[in-house]
Amino acid sequence: MRGGSVSLAPVKLEHPIQNTSPIARKSVCREMKDGKAARPGPLSKTRAIDAFENKFILIVDILVENSMIESRRLRHSQTIEEGAIMAQGSPPSALSEDEKAKFLAWPPPVTDRTFELGLVLGGTVSAGAYTAGALDFLIQALDHWHGQNPPHKVLLRLAAGTSGGAVCAAVLGVSLNKSITPVRQSQAELNVEGNDARNALKDALKDNPFWQLWVESLDLNPMLDTDDLDQDQPARALLNDTPIKHAMTAVLQRTITPGTLSRPWVANPFRVATTVCNLRGVPYTVAGAPIIGPYSGNAFVEHDDYAWFALSDPNRPAPQDLRPNEFHLPRPPAEQNGSSYDILGRFARASGAMPVGLPSQELSRPAIHYLYRPYTRVNDYGVPGIGWPKPDWSELPEVLAGGDYTFTGVDGGTMNNDPVKIAHDALAGVGQHNPRPPGQANRALLLIDPLVDKPTHIEAVDGSLVATVKAVINTFVHGSRYLTADLDLFQDRDVFSRFQLVPNRLAENGLPIPGDKAPLDKDKNAPVGEAALAGTDLFAMAGWYARPLRVHDYLLGRFNMATYLRTEMILRASNPVFDGWFPDRLDLLKDYGLTERGTPFPGEVQAGTDRAVFFLPIIPVPEGSFGVQPPEWPTDALDTEDLEALSDRIDQRVEVLLKKVRADSLPGFGPWLLSLVASGGIASALTDRIMDDLKKTLADRGLMSTPPENPPDVPGP
Repeated sequence: MRGGSVSLAPVKLEHPIQNTSPIARKSVCREMKDGKAARPGPLSKTRAIDAFENKFILIVDILVENSMIESRRLRHSQTIEEGAIMAQGSPPSALSEDEKAKFLAWPPPVTDRTFELGLVLGGTVSAGAYTAGALDFLIQALDHWHGQNPPHKVLLRLAAGTSGGAVCAAVLGVSLNKSITPVRQSQAELNVEGNDARNALKDALKDNPFWQLWVESLDLNPMLDTDDLDQDQPARALLNDTPIKHAMTAVLQRTITPGTLSRPWVANPFRVATTVCNLRGVPYTVAGAPIIGPYSGNAFVEHDDYAWFALSDPNRPAPQDLRPNEFHLPRPPAEQNGSSYDILGRFARASGAMPVGLPSQELSRPAIHYLYRPYTRVNDYGVPGIGWPKPDWSELPEVLAGGDYTFTGVDGGTMNNDPVKIAHDALAGVGQHNPRPPGQANRALLLIDPLVDKPTHIEAVDGSLVATVKAVINTFVHGSRYLTADLDLFQDRDVFSRFQLVPNRLAENGLPIPGDKAPLDKDKNAPVGEAALAGTDLFAMAGWYARPLRVHDYLLGRFNMATYLRTEMILRASNPVFDGWFPDRLDLLKDYGLTERGTPFPGEVQAGTDRAVFFLPIIPVPEGSFGVQPPEWPTDALDTEDLEALSDRIDQRVEVLLKKVRADSLPGFGPWLLSLVASGGIASALTDRIMDDLKKTLADRGLMSTPPENPPDVPGP
């Protein structure tokens, strides 16, 4: 899939839905008092307490309030910028015109014979193994291309991620100055049994942080341990996040080990963005209405949040373009213990903290970051411009005192599962767009979203209570995944500034893999999207339970990326990016000349061949793709005993968790409801239902072996 950023003055606006303030988007909730819009009271740092049942209620409250704002966002977008009230004397001060102009001057022009790339990494759960495998191959391909005096260069500028995608972006950011051993082993070698063989494999891939984190470390069994419930604090989540914490720490600690390298294809600084659902929120007040008593305008609270990190290369001159809305992290970290990377690790873990499932994270950041949230808008005369909303600092006591802003963060996917616009504004500039035609494109976003679904028949919703509740939940989930305007250009095959990698079990020629055992869809087509992955059952957590499933998904990420780079991420050969190929590197054309469909160009490309009639890959991959092969479908990776053991572990965790909730004696509806669930045995029945459905799904997909229902009698001697 391909899809599209040239600076325009005045600003050219492609989608009215994008012209609204971030405050007036779906990520905003309105505080109501007695049916009237009112200013919010001071936002407590502890609004979202640690107890997970209260956290769940708060998240639902935020989602409901967000939906109320959706219909009002266009109406308020033009008044927010001038109407946001700044408390007198509160830090930080408003931005000067020079500060605004300097911020909007980004990015610098693309250098000659260079293609700039930004990554967008969607939410994953255990499907992060797929994204990790795709990044593994991308690094291998870029290292290979830039190691042989390339006629054109690729510059990886940034990675913006959500949930597991944010974790992958953080791992990428802190690892780019270290050697990374690509996974070259076969599927059988990676699924080796026995401690000695497994330890030898770990040692062979110890320099691959993606493999170590997503395959070796993230396992569901330790997440069901109950030692976190023995502590003197309220229950924080359904799962124990200690293994995730230890795995992230191991990745970050690797950055302080001796030995660094400088990759010429990595921008300095390399930027990482992580989205997060801000449970406390950032308050804004929209003026314009008559001031009546204490009423001074509509109050809004933004919960859709994100943070930028700039990681600099110690082997290059210090970067001169560090920006005031980001955390500046030297690579490797300045401290011997790597403590400066803890903030990146916390934000990444917060982005991956699926609500109620994993503990929320307490986060802190300079309040000035929120002054740099410009948006494009159109005034009453139809002239495009830039707005600069300002938070109402009077509702943030610690900011008034000159301190950092502190809040509780959970899964960024509850608000924005594919941070396309965040990455686009950083790559192209606020209100700008990248060149899109294949003969002109010099920047692009590459979206990797492993949990995409194929279009399905949308049933009408009847008026029953159960159907309505189910539909509302699905609406919240679908609405949080992306804005339609963000993804519109990805579907346009004439746009070459946006690309999307989708899981699929197709060979490089676009046909089903010969002899593939993966189940076909109802139309007898090879699986595409989430269905092509093995670990997406059990709410996308099945890969955490069975190693063969995540090994498959990791290898499929490598294979799909290899095919995509060779056949989809291509440009017309007449593009100035490829000027260095002609006439000095004509020897490469026989290997890389392609048609518009990514197939080998018929005939021989010679010096006199019209450059407009054939295409070249942005990131050339040699024939054979370093030996990458499509992984075999992991048939019978689980059996009934495995599922029974998992069910027992879940029952044990739930039993201890509910006892802990009752012992916490927290006030409110949530604890009462959970006590009711526990006393009625509903939790056990629900677990049994989930496990029964899981067994059927795994069996239908060929991932679980099942004994015959009526085994034949074996005659005695």
